[in-house]
Amino acid sequence: MYPIIILPELQALIPPLTPQEYCQLETNLLKDGCREPLSVMEDVDERQNPAFSLLDGHNRHAICEAHGLPYKLHVVKGLLTREDVHLWIIHNQL
Repeated sequence: MYPIIILPELQALIPPLTPQEYCQLETNLLKDGCREPLSVMEDVDERQNPAFSLLDGHNRHAICEAHGLPYKLHVVKGLLTREDVHLWIIHNQL
C-alpha cells in the first residue's frame, strides 16, 4: 500500500470534531474497528513516488494510526483538478 499524505489545504475543508465527538469516535473505533473505508485519491509524494492523498477520514486515520488499527481505502477516481477535489470533499461532508 502506498503512503497516505495529509494535505492541510484539504483537511481544512472538513469541520473539526469537538473533543467529545473525537473521544466517542475513538471509543467506537477501538470497540468495532474502522468499518468505513478512508477516501483517498492517487497522488505522488515530494519525491514523485506513488502515494495517496487523504480526502475523507482524517480523524479515523489519526486514531487508527495511533492505535495500530487496520483500515481500508476507497480510491476516488476522476478528480482532475484541485477544484474537483475541493468540491468532492465539500459535497461528501454534506
